[in-house]
Amino acid sequence: MECKKCGKNIAEDATGICADCAADEAEKKALERNYFWREVNKNQSAIEDFGYCVKTEIRKSENTVIYIATNDNDETVAIKKITVPYDSVSARNSTDIHKEISERVRAEMEDLSNISKEIGNRFVITYYDYKLVYNDESYKYDLYIKMDYLTSLGSLYVNMEYTVADMLRMGIDVCDALEWCHQNGKVHNNLNLNNVFINNEGRYVLGDFAFSANDKNDCEYCMAPELFYGDLPCPSTDLYSLGMLMFVLLNGGLPPFAQLPQDIKMAEERLRNGEKPVLPNKVNSRLREVIHRAVDSKADRYASATEFKNELKHLLSFMPEDWLKQPVGEIFEMEQEKKSQPEPKRKIDEEKKPEEKKSEEENDIPISTVEDEDVKKGNRKDMVILAAVIVVIAAAIAVGVLVLSNAGNRKIYSLIESESYAVAYKEISELYSNGKNVDSLARTYIDACCDDREYNRVVQAVLLLSEEAFDDIEYFRNILSQMLDSGKYRQADSLAEILYEYENMYTMLEDLGYQI
Repeated sequence: MECKKCGKNIAEDATGICADCAADEAEKKALERNYFWREVNKNQSAIEDFGYCVKTEIRKSENTVIYIATNDNDETVAIKKITVPYDSVSARNSTDIHKEISERVRAEMEDLSNISKEIGNRFVITYYDYKLVYNDESYKYDLYIKMDYLTSLGSLYVNMEYTVADMLRMGIDVCDALEWCHQNGKVHNNLNLNNVFINNEGRYVLGDFAFSANDKNDCEYCMAPELFYGDLPCPSTDLYSLGMLMFVLLNGGLPPFAQLPQDIKMAEERLRNGEKPVLPNKVNSRLREVIHRAVDSKADRYASATEFKNELKHLLSFMPEDWLKQPVGEIFEMEQEKKSQPEPKRKIDEEKKPEEKKSEEENDIPISTVEDEDVKKGNRKDMVILAAVIVVIAAAIAVGVLVLSNAGNRKIYSLIESESYAVAYKEISELYSNGKNVDSLARTYIDACCDDREYNRVVQAVLLLSEEAFDDIEYFRNILSQMLDSGKYRQADSLAEILYEYENMYTMLEDLGYQI
Protein backbone atom coordinates (compact mmCIF):
# COMPACT_ATOMS: atom_id res chain seq x y z
CA MET A 1 0.00 0.00 0.00
CA GLU A 2 0.98 3.65 -0.35
CA CYS A 3 1.43 6.22 2.43
CA LYS A 4 -1.56 8.60 2.52
CA LYS A 5 0.78 11.55 3.07
CA CYS A 6 3.77 11.11 0.79
CA GLY A 7 2.80 8.17 -1.45
CA LYS A 8 5.79 6.04 -0.43
CA ASN A 9 5.27 2.26 -0.64
CA ILE A 10 4.80 0.81 2.84
CA ALA A 11 3.69 -2.44 4.41
CA GLU A 12 0.02 -2.87 5.27
CA ASP A 13 -0.58 -0.63 8.29
CA ALA A 14 -3.64 0.49 10.24
CA THR A 15 -2.51 4.14 10.30
CA GLY A 16 -1.96 4.24 6.53
CA ILE A 17 1.14 6.46 6.78
CA CYS A 18 4.88 5.76 6.79
CA ALA A 19 7.16 6.12 9.83
CA ASP A 20 8.59 9.47 8.65
CA CYS A 21 5.14 10.99 8.16
CA ALA A 22 3.99 9.58 11.50
CA ALA A 23 6.97 11.25 13.19
CA ASP A 24 6.16 14.55 11.46
CA GLU A 25 2.55 14.31 12.62
CA ALA A 26 3.61 13.60 16.21
CA GLU A 27 6.01 16.56 16.18
CA LYS A 28 3.31 18.84 14.75
CA LYS A 29 0.84 17.82 17.46
CA ALA A 30 3.49 18.32 20.15
CA LEU A 31 4.17 21.83 18.85
CA GLU A 32 0.44 22.58 18.83
CA ARG A 33 0.11 21.34 22.43
CA ASN A 34 3.14 23.37 23.52
CA TYR A 35 1.82 26.49 21.80
CA PHE A 36 -1.61 25.98 23.39
CA TRP A 37 -0.17 25.64 26.88
CA ARG A 38 2.18 28.59 26.36
CA GLU A 39 -0.90 30.66 25.53
CA VAL A 40 -2.77 29.21 28.53
CA ASN A 41 0.13 29.98 30.85
CA LYS A 42 0.04 33.61 29.74
CA ASN A 43 -3.58 33.75 30.90
CA GLN A 44 -3.45 31.28 33.77
CA SER A 45 -2.63 33.80 36.51
CA ALA A 46 -5.66 35.91 35.60
CA ILE A 47 -7.91 32.83 35.35
CA GLU A 48 -6.64 31.49 38.68
CA ASP A 49 -8.01 34.65 40.29
CA PHE A 50 -11.43 33.16 39.58
CA GLY A 51 -10.39 30.00 41.44
CA TYR A 52 -10.34 27.87 38.28
CA CYS A 53 -7.77 26.07 36.15
CA VAL A 54 -7.90 25.77 32.35
CA LYS A 55 -8.57 22.29 30.97
CA THR A 56 -8.89 22.92 27.24
CA GLU A 57 -9.70 25.50 24.59
CA ILE A 58 -13.04 25.22 22.81
CA ARG A 59 -13.07 28.14 20.39
CA LYS A 60 -10.72 30.82 19.13
CA SER A 61 -11.03 33.77 16.76
CA GLU A 62 -8.99 36.89 16.00
CA ASN A 63 -9.61 38.69 19.31
CA THR A 64 -11.40 36.01 21.35
CA VAL A 65 -10.58 32.69 22.94
CA ILE A 66 -12.84 30.52 25.13
CA TYR A 67 -11.54 27.96 27.62
CA ILE A 68 -13.21 25.25 29.67
CA ALA A 69 -12.02 25.53 33.28
CA THR A 70 -12.71 23.60 36.47
CA ASN A 71 -12.14 24.21 40.18
CA ASP A 72 -11.28 21.91 43.09
CA ASN A 73 -14.93 20.90 43.40
CA ASP A 74 -15.03 19.74 39.76
CA GLU A 75 -17.38 22.58 38.85
CA THR A 76 -17.02 23.53 35.19
CA VAL A 77 -17.33 27.02 33.73
CA ALA A 78 -16.35 28.75 30.53
CA ILE A 79 -13.70 31.46 30.67
CA LYS A 80 -13.83 33.88 27.78
CA LYS A 81 -10.89 36.15 27.02
CA ILE A 82 -11.54 39.15 24.76
CA THR A 83 -8.70 41.35 23.59
CA VAL A 84 -9.79 44.93 23.05
CA PRO A 85 -8.61 45.83 19.51
CA TYR A 86 -6.61 48.87 20.55
CA ASP A 87 -3.70 49.48 18.14
CA SER A 88 -3.06 53.21 18.15
CA VAL A 89 0.74 53.58 18.23
CA SER A 90 0.57 57.33 18.79
CA ALA A 91 -1.58 56.88 21.89
CA ARG A 92 0.24 53.95 23.48
CA ASN A 93 1.36 55.99 26.44
CA SER A 94 -1.84 58.04 26.76
CA THR A 95 -3.17 57.30 30.23
CA ASP A 96 -6.39 59.13 29.36
CA ILE A 97 -7.17 56.70 26.52
CA HIS A 98 -6.28 53.73 28.71
CA LYS A 99 -8.58 54.99 31.43
CA GLU A 100 -11.42 55.68 28.97
CA ILE A 101 -11.28 52.17 27.48
CA SER A 102 -10.98 50.57 30.89
CA GLU A 103 -13.97 52.44 32.33
CA ARG A 104 -16.17 51.86 29.29
CA VAL A 105 -15.56 48.12 29.24
CA ARG A 106 -15.92 47.86 32.99
CA ALA A 107 -19.26 49.72 32.98
CA GLU A 108 -20.66 47.55 30.17
CA MET A 109 -19.50 44.37 31.86
CA GLU A 110 -21.07 45.39 35.16
CA ASP A 111 -24.32 46.16 33.32
CA LEU A 112 -24.32 42.81 31.50
CA SER A 113 -23.47 40.90 34.68
CA ASN A 114 -26.29 42.61 36.58
CA ILE A 115 -28.80 41.88 33.80
CA SER A 116 -27.83 38.20 33.71
CA LYS A 117 -28.26 37.86 37.48
CA GLU A 118 -31.66 39.57 37.66
CA ILE A 119 -34.47 37.57 39.21
CA GLY A 120 -36.54 36.00 36.46
CA ASN A 121 -33.71 35.98 33.91
CA ARG A 122 -34.21 32.95 31.71
CA PHE A 123 -32.92 34.60 28.56
CA VAL A 124 -29.21 35.32 29.03
CA ILE A 125 -26.30 33.10 29.96
CA THR A 126 -25.13 33.89 33.52
CA TYR A 127 -21.98 36.01 33.84
CA TYR A 128 -20.45 35.38 37.26
CA ASP A 129 -17.32 37.47 37.32
CA TYR A 130 -14.85 39.37 35.12
CA LYS A 131 -11.31 40.72 35.23
CA LEU A 132 -9.82 43.49 33.04
CA VAL A 133 -6.05 43.42 32.57
CA TYR A 134 -3.87 45.89 30.67
CA ASN A 135 -1.30 44.12 28.48
CA ASP A 136 1.97 46.11 28.42
CA GLU A 137 3.38 44.04 25.56
CA SER A 138 0.55 44.54 23.08
CA TYR A 139 -0.81 47.86 24.39
CA LYS A 140 -4.23 46.28 24.56
CA TYR A 141 -6.68 45.20 27.25
CA ASP A 142 -7.53 41.59 28.03
CA LEU A 143 -11.02 41.07 29.43
CA TYR A 144 -11.58 37.72 31.19
CA ILE A 145 -15.21 36.67 31.80
CA LYS A 146 -16.36 33.70 33.89
CA MET A 147 -19.72 32.40 32.70
CA ASP A 148 -21.90 29.29 32.42
CA TYR A 149 -20.52 26.50 30.27
CA LEU A 150 -23.40 25.45 28.00
CA THR A 151 -23.81 23.65 24.66
CA SER A 152 -23.92 26.03 21.70
CA LEU A 153 -26.43 25.89 18.84
CA GLY A 154 -23.51 25.22 16.46
CA SER A 155 -22.74 22.00 18.35
CA LEU A 156 -26.40 20.91 18.33
CA TYR A 157 -26.75 21.59 14.62
CA VAL A 158 -24.03 19.06 13.78
CA ASN A 159 -26.63 16.46 14.77
CA MET A 160 -28.61 15.72 11.59
CA GLU A 161 -31.71 15.08 13.73
CA TYR A 162 -32.03 18.80 14.51
CA THR A 163 -35.51 19.36 13.12
CA VAL A 164 -37.52 22.28 11.77
CA ALA A 165 -39.57 22.18 15.00
CA ASP A 166 -36.35 22.45 17.03
CA MET A 167 -35.32 25.44 14.95
CA LEU A 168 -38.69 27.17 15.42
CA ARG A 169 -38.54 26.64 19.20
CA MET A 170 -35.04 28.09 19.19
CA GLY A 171 -36.27 31.13 17.24
CA ILE A 172 -39.15 31.66 19.68
CA ASP A 173 -36.83 31.45 22.72
CA VAL A 174 -34.31 33.82 21.12
CA CYS A 175 -37.10 36.28 20.27
CA ASP A 176 -38.15 36.11 23.93
CA ALA A 177 -34.57 36.86 24.95
CA LEU A 178 -34.19 39.71 22.46
CA GLU A 179 -37.51 41.16 23.60
CA TRP A 180 -36.22 41.12 27.18
CA CYS A 181 -32.83 42.59 26.21
CA HIS A 182 -34.34 45.37 24.09
CA GLN A 183 -36.68 46.30 26.94
CA ASN A 184 -33.59 46.58 29.13
CA GLY A 185 -31.93 48.86 26.59
CA LYS A 186 -29.46 46.18 25.45
CA VAL A 187 -28.71 45.19 21.84
CA HIS A 188 -26.99 41.82 21.43
CA ASN A 189 -25.19 42.57 18.13
CA ASN A 190 -23.44 39.20 17.98
CA LEU A 191 -26.04 36.53 17.15
CA ASN A 192 -24.62 33.50 15.35
CA LEU A 193 -24.49 29.71 15.72
CA ASN A 194 -21.83 29.91 18.44
CA ASN A 195 -23.53 32.53 20.60
CA VAL A 196 -26.91 30.89 21.19
CA PHE A 197 -26.85 28.21 23.89
CA ILE A 198 -29.21 25.61 25.30
CA ASN A 199 -29.40 25.41 29.09
CA ASN A 200 -30.10 22.47 31.40
CA GLU A 201 -33.85 23.08 31.17
CA GLY A 202 -33.79 22.79 27.37
CA ARG A 203 -34.31 26.51 26.83
CA TYR A 204 -32.22 28.59 24.44
CA VAL A 205 -30.38 31.56 25.96
CA LEU A 206 -28.10 34.28 24.63
CA GLY A 207 -24.41 34.69 25.32
CA ASP A 208 -21.35 36.49 23.96
CA PHE A 209 -22.82 39.96 23.57
CA ALA A 210 -20.82 42.38 21.45
CA PHE A 211 -19.82 45.57 23.20
CA SER A 212 -16.77 47.87 23.32
CA ALA A 213 -14.40 44.93 23.61
CA ASN A 214 -15.62 43.31 20.41
CA ASP A 215 -17.84 45.74 18.55
CA LYS A 216 -18.94 43.56 15.63
CA ASN A 217 -20.46 40.15 15.03
CA ASP A 218 -18.02 37.23 15.02
CA CYS A 219 -19.73 36.05 11.78
CA GLU A 220 -19.94 38.93 9.31
CA TYR A 221 -22.65 37.25 7.24
CA CYS A 222 -24.95 37.51 10.29
CA MET A 223 -24.51 41.30 10.38
CA ALA A 224 -27.24 43.47 8.88
CA PRO A 225 -25.86 45.13 5.70
CA GLU A 226 -26.49 48.67 6.99
CA LEU A 227 -23.98 48.11 9.81
CA PHE A 228 -21.19 48.07 7.21
CA TYR A 229 -22.21 51.55 6.08
CA GLY A 230 -22.30 53.47 9.33
CA ASP A 231 -25.64 52.54 10.93
CA LEU A 232 -25.55 51.77 14.66
CA PRO A 233 -26.67 48.40 16.08
CA CYS A 234 -30.36 48.44 17.06
CA PRO A 235 -33.21 45.94 17.69
CA SER A 236 -33.79 45.64 13.92
CA THR A 237 -30.21 44.48 13.31
CA ASP A 238 -30.64 41.78 15.99
CA LEU A 239 -33.77 40.52 14.20
CA TYR A 240 -31.81 40.36 10.92
CA SER A 241 -29.11 38.29 12.65
CA LEU A 242 -31.69 35.84 14.01
CA GLY A 243 -33.29 35.53 10.57
CA MET A 244 -29.88 34.91 9.01
CA LEU A 245 -29.04 32.35 11.70
CA MET A 246 -32.21 30.40 10.80
CA PHE A 247 -31.43 30.81 7.10
CA VAL A 248 -28.00 29.25 7.70
CA LEU A 249 -29.54 26.29 9.56
CA LEU A 250 -31.76 25.55 6.54
CA ASN A 251 -28.90 26.07 4.09
CA GLY A 252 -26.48 23.39 5.24
CA GLY A 253 -24.71 25.62 7.78
CA LEU A 254 -23.66 28.05 5.04
CA PRO A 255 -24.68 31.67 4.36
CA PRO A 256 -26.67 32.65 1.26
CA PHE A 257 -24.83 32.34 -2.09
CA ALA A 258 -22.28 29.86 -0.63
CA GLN A 259 -22.23 26.20 -1.62
CA LEU A 260 -18.88 25.40 0.04
CA PRO A 261 -17.06 26.83 3.11
CA GLN A 262 -14.52 28.52 0.83
CA ASP A 263 -17.38 30.57 -0.66
CA ILE A 264 -18.12 32.40 2.62
CA LYS A 265 -16.02 35.52 1.89
CA MET A 266 -17.71 35.88 -1.48
CA ALA A 267 -21.12 35.42 0.19
CA GLU A 268 -20.34 38.09 2.79
CA GLU A 269 -19.40 40.54 0.04
CA ARG A 270 -22.67 39.95 -1.82
CA LEU A 271 -24.68 40.42 1.38
CA ARG A 272 -22.83 43.66 2.16
CA ASN A 273 -23.75 44.88 -1.31
CA GLY A 274 -27.42 44.41 -0.50
CA GLU A 275 -28.26 41.26 -2.50
CA LYS A 276 -31.44 39.62 -1.20
CA PRO A 277 -30.95 36.11 0.25
CA VAL A 278 -33.24 33.41 -1.19
CA LEU A 279 -33.84 30.09 0.57
CA PRO A 280 -33.86 26.79 -1.35
CA ASN A 281 -37.15 25.90 -3.06
CA LYS A 282 -37.45 22.78 -0.92
CA VAL A 283 -38.18 24.93 2.16
CA ASN A 284 -41.88 25.25 3.09
CA SER A 285 -43.31 28.34 1.40
CA ARG A 286 -44.68 29.99 4.55
CA LEU A 287 -41.42 29.41 6.43
CA ARG A 288 -39.55 30.93 3.48
CA GLU A 289 -41.74 34.05 3.65
CA VAL A 290 -41.12 34.51 7.38
CA ILE A 291 -37.34 34.18 7.16
CA HIS A 292 -37.10 36.25 3.98
CA ARG A 293 -38.87 39.09 5.77
CA ALA A 294 -36.46 38.87 8.73
CA VAL A 295 -33.45 39.29 6.42
CA ASP A 296 -35.07 41.90 4.19
CA SER A 297 -34.03 45.54 3.99
CA LYS A 298 -34.35 47.46 7.26
CA ALA A 299 -37.64 49.17 6.37
CA ASP A 300 -39.33 45.85 5.49
CA ARG A 301 -38.25 43.72 8.47
CA TYR A 302 -40.33 42.82 11.49
CA ALA A 303 -41.06 45.82 13.67
CA SER A 304 -40.15 44.01 16.89
CA ALA A 305 -39.00 40.71 18.38
CA THR A 306 -42.61 40.19 19.50
CA GLU A 307 -43.93 40.34 15.93
CA PHE A 308 -41.23 37.94 14.71
CA LYS A 309 -41.98 35.58 17.62
CA ASN A 310 -45.71 35.50 16.85
CA GLU A 311 -44.99 34.45 13.24
CA LEU A 312 -42.73 31.63 14.45
CA LYS A 313 -45.35 30.47 16.97
CA HIS A 314 -47.94 30.35 14.18
CA LEU A 315 -45.61 28.21 12.07
CA LEU A 316 -44.96 25.84 14.98
CA SER A 317 -48.71 25.45 15.55
CA PHE A 318 -49.92 25.08 11.98
CA MET A 319 -47.13 23.71 9.78
CA PRO A 320 -47.73 20.12 8.57
CA GLU A 321 -46.43 17.55 11.03
CA ASP A 322 -44.15 15.92 8.48
CA TRP A 323 -42.49 19.29 7.89
CA LEU A 324 -41.94 19.96 11.59
CA LYS A 325 -40.22 16.57 11.94
CA GLN A 326 -37.97 17.20 8.93
CA PRO A 327 -34.24 17.39 9.88
CA VAL A 328 -32.95 20.75 8.69
CA GLY A 329 -29.79 19.20 7.24
CA GLU A 330 -31.80 16.93 4.94
CA ILE A 331 -33.55 19.92 3.32
CA PHE A 332 -30.20 21.24 2.12
CA GLU A 333 -29.16 17.77 0.92
CA MET A 334 -32.40 17.41 -1.10
CA GLU A 335 -31.79 20.78 -2.74
CA GLN A 336 -28.19 19.81 -3.61
CA GLU A 337 -29.35 16.51 -5.11
CA LYS A 338 -31.93 18.36 -7.18
CA LYS A 339 -29.24 20.72 -8.54
CA SER A 340 -26.88 17.84 -9.35
CA GLN A 341 -29.46 15.86 -11.36
CA PRO A 342 -29.27 16.41 -15.14
CA GLU A 343 -32.29 17.78 -16.96
CA PRO A 344 -34.40 14.89 -18.29
CA LYS A 345 -34.27 14.56 -22.06
CA ARG A 346 -37.55 14.95 -23.87
CA LYS A 347 -38.72 12.01 -25.92
CA ILE A 348 -39.33 12.75 -29.59
CA ASP A 349 -42.41 11.05 -30.95
CA GLU A 350 -41.39 9.97 -34.43
CA GLU A 351 -44.75 8.42 -35.27
CA LYS A 352 -47.06 10.35 -37.50
CA LYS A 353 -50.18 11.83 -36.03
CA PRO A 354 -53.45 9.96 -36.85
CA GLU A 355 -54.81 12.98 -38.73
CA GLU A 356 -51.69 13.03 -40.93
CA LYS A 357 -52.13 9.33 -41.79
CA LYS A 358 -55.79 9.90 -42.59
CA SER A 359 -54.90 12.82 -44.81
CA GLU A 360 -52.41 10.67 -46.73
CA GLU A 361 -55.01 7.92 -47.21
CA GLU A 362 -57.60 10.38 -48.49
CA ASN A 363 -55.15 11.87 -50.96
CA ASP A 364 -54.28 8.42 -52.29
CA ILE A 365 -57.12 8.46 -54.87
CA PRO A 366 -56.88 6.00 -57.80
CA ILE A 367 -57.27 7.39 -61.38
CA SER A 368 -60.00 5.47 -63.24
CA THR A 369 -59.21 6.19 -66.84
CA VAL A 370 -56.79 8.11 -69.03
CA GLU A 371 -59.61 10.32 -70.31
CA ASP A 372 -60.75 11.24 -66.80
CA GLU A 373 -57.23 12.07 -65.84
CA ASP A 374 -56.79 14.53 -68.70
CA VAL A 375 -60.15 16.18 -68.06
CA LYS A 376 -59.90 16.42 -64.27
CA LYS A 377 -56.21 17.10 -63.91
CA GLY A 378 -56.36 20.90 -63.97
CA ASN A 379 -59.36 21.23 -61.62
CA ARG A 380 -57.96 18.77 -59.14
CA LYS A 381 -54.66 20.61 -59.04
CA ASP A 382 -56.36 23.91 -58.24
CA MET A 383 -58.52 22.35 -55.54
CA VAL A 384 -55.56 20.62 -53.91
CA ILE A 385 -53.59 23.86 -53.80
CA LEU A 386 -56.51 25.78 -52.28
CA ALA A 387 -57.20 23.06 -49.73
CA ALA A 388 -53.53 22.91 -48.80
CA VAL A 389 -53.40 26.66 -48.24
CA ILE A 390 -56.51 26.55 -46.03
CA VAL A 391 -55.14 23.60 -44.01
CA VAL A 392 -51.76 25.31 -43.50
CA ILE A 393 -53.36 28.54 -42.29
CA ALA A 394 -55.76 26.73 -39.95
CA ALA A 395 -53.00 24.52 -38.60
CA ALA A 396 -50.71 27.49 -38.01
CA ILE A 397 -53.42 29.30 -36.07
CA ALA A 398 -54.27 26.20 -34.03
CA VAL A 399 -50.64 25.40 -33.29
CA GLY A 400 -49.93 29.00 -32.33
CA VAL A 401 -52.82 29.09 -29.91
CA LEU A 402 -51.88 25.69 -28.51
CA VAL A 403 -48.21 26.61 -28.06
CA LEU A 404 -49.05 29.88 -26.35
CA SER A 405 -51.61 28.19 -24.13
CA ASN A 406 -49.31 25.33 -23.18
CA ALA A 407 -46.40 27.68 -22.55
CA GLY A 408 -48.56 29.79 -20.25
CA ASN A 409 -49.89 26.73 -18.45
CA ARG A 410 -46.42 25.25 -18.01
CA LYS A 411 -45.33 28.52 -16.45
CA ILE A 412 -48.24 28.42 -14.00
CA TYR A 413 -47.61 24.77 -13.08
CA SER A 414 -43.96 25.67 -12.49
CA LEU A 415 -45.00 28.55 -10.22
CA ILE A 416 -47.26 26.23 -8.22
CA GLU A 417 -44.49 23.62 -7.92
CA SER A 418 -42.08 26.26 -6.61
CA GLU A 419 -44.77 27.43 -4.13
CA SER A 420 -44.96 30.91 -5.66
CA TYR A 421 -48.65 30.92 -4.86
CA ALA A 422 -49.38 34.64 -5.10
CA VAL A 423 -47.97 34.90 -8.63
CA ALA A 424 -49.62 31.63 -9.74
CA TYR A 425 -53.02 32.83 -8.49
CA LYS A 426 -52.65 36.09 -10.39
CA GLU A 427 -51.87 34.20 -13.62
CA ILE A 428 -54.83 31.83 -13.18
CA SER A 429 -57.16 34.74 -12.35
CA GLU A 430 -56.19 36.53 -15.56
CA LEU A 431 -57.04 33.44 -17.62
CA TYR A 432 -60.37 33.13 -15.75
CA SER A 433 -61.16 36.81 -16.41
CA ASN A 434 -60.55 36.20 -20.11
CA GLY A 435 -63.23 33.50 -20.16
CA LYS A 436 -60.88 30.49 -20.06
CA ASN A 437 -61.76 27.26 -18.27
CA VAL A 438 -59.12 27.00 -15.53
CA ASP A 439 -60.47 23.98 -13.64
CA SER A 440 -57.34 21.87 -14.12
CA LEU A 441 -54.97 24.71 -13.15
CA ALA A 442 -57.13 25.80 -10.21
CA ARG A 443 -57.42 22.27 -8.82
CA THR A 444 -53.66 21.76 -9.05
CA TYR A 445 -53.23 25.08 -7.23
CA ILE A 446 -55.82 24.14 -4.58
CA ASP A 447 -54.22 20.73 -3.99
CA ALA A 448 -50.78 22.32 -3.50
CA CYS A 449 -52.17 24.92 -1.11
CA CYS A 450 -53.96 22.18 0.87
CA ASP A 451 -50.68 20.28 1.18
CA ASP A 452 -49.06 23.41 2.66
CA ARG A 453 -52.17 24.28 4.71
CA GLU A 454 -52.54 27.59 2.90
CA TYR A 455 -56.30 27.42 3.41
CA ASN A 456 -57.01 31.12 2.85
CA ARG A 457 -55.62 30.68 -0.67
CA VAL A 458 -57.78 27.55 -1.14
CA VAL A 459 -61.01 29.46 -0.42
CA GLN A 460 -59.90 32.22 -2.77
CA ALA A 461 -59.11 29.79 -5.62
CA VAL A 462 -62.39 27.82 -5.34
CA LEU A 463 -64.17 30.85 -6.80
CA LEU A 464 -62.27 30.34 -10.06
CA LEU A 465 -63.80 26.89 -10.68
CA SER A 466 -66.56 26.32 -13.24
CA GLU A 467 -70.09 25.15 -12.35
CA GLU A 468 -69.21 21.64 -13.53
CA ALA A 469 -66.34 21.40 -11.05
CA PHE A 470 -68.81 21.47 -8.15
CA ASP A 471 -70.25 18.12 -9.27
CA ASP A 472 -67.27 16.46 -7.55
CA ILE A 473 -68.72 16.28 -4.04
CA GLU A 474 -65.97 14.05 -2.61
CA TYR A 475 -63.30 16.49 -3.69
CA PHE A 476 -64.82 19.27 -1.59
CA ARG A 477 -65.63 16.89 1.26
CA ASN A 478 -61.93 16.04 1.53
CA ILE A 479 -60.90 19.71 1.53
CA LEU A 480 -63.48 20.67 4.18
CA SER A 481 -62.55 17.67 6.34
CA GLN A 482 -58.88 18.62 6.13
CA MET A 483 -59.64 22.20 7.21
CA LEU A 484 -61.78 21.05 10.13
CA ASP A 485 -59.19 18.46 11.25
CA SER A 486 -56.54 21.19 11.21
CA GLY A 487 -58.67 23.49 13.37
CA LYS A 488 -59.07 26.01 10.54
CA TYR A 489 -62.75 26.61 11.30
CA ARG A 490 -62.92 30.14 9.89
CA GLN A 491 -61.60 29.01 6.49
CA ALA A 492 -63.88 25.93 6.57
CA ASP A 493 -66.91 28.14 7.22
CA SER A 494 -65.92 30.40 4.31
CA LEU A 495 -65.71 27.41 1.98
CA ALA A 496 -69.03 26.04 3.28
CA GLU A 497 -70.72 29.37 2.45
CA ILE A 498 -69.59 28.96 -1.16
CA LEU A 499 -70.84 25.37 -1.27
CA TYR A 500 -74.28 26.34 0.14
CA GLU A 501 -75.11 27.63 -3.36
CA TYR A 502 -75.10 24.06 -4.73
CA GLU A 503 -77.94 21.75 -3.67
CA ASN A 504 -75.90 18.64 -4.41
CA MET A 505 -73.56 19.69 -1.54
CA TYR A 506 -76.26 19.85 1.16
CA THR A 507 -76.02 16.23 2.32
CA MET A 508 -72.24 16.40 2.48
CA LEU A 509 -72.34 19.66 4.47
CA GLU A 510 -74.87 18.18 6.92
CA ASP A 511 -72.64 15.11 7.35
CA LEU A 512 -69.82 17.46 8.41
CA GLY A 513 -72.05 19.22 10.95
CA TYR A 514 -73.27 22.24 8.99
CA GLN A 515 -76.91 23.30 9.29
CA ILE A 516 -78.70 23.86 5.97
